[in-house]
Amino acid sequence: MKCERGLLVGDPFSFSTLLRSPQCSSTGSVLSRFQVQGAQGAFHLGLAYGFLSGVCIFGFAAPILGIITMQEKIVTGFMMLLFFGIGHCLPLVVCGMFSSRTMELLHSPTGQSLVSGMRRLAAVAIAALGVYFLVIPFV
Repeated sequence: MKCERGLLVGDPFSFSTLLRSPQCSSTGSVLSRFQVQGAQGAFHLGLAYGFLSGVCIFGFAAPILGIITMQEKIVTGFMMLLFFGIGHCLPLVVCGMFSSRTMELLHSPTGQSLVSGMRRLAAVAIAALGVYFLVIPFV
């Protein structure tokens, strides 16, 4: 996958590239050669996701592991880990089930206007939070 993005690629003097969307392409790259299909493909993608996100979820899983080891509540800790895993993976399953419909919606004119509106709303929210956190120390 090739993404060109000014500062992220290593060009510290090209600030104008931050104002436009990245140009990404996966044709002809190593990633396009992988064919992940069926149960085996799902297993491999889940395994890769588990390795990549393992560091991120440690902050949530550490207290549960502490309950298991320090309080010796093995069944309670196991159930908490089970429900955490279900809650962590359920949104991914739902997104995977509706990915083709989501892509159709995003490529339609209605979807593009919806995405544009959501980006504007997110920009306003981030700007408001920035102003809030700049002003709060002086109040």
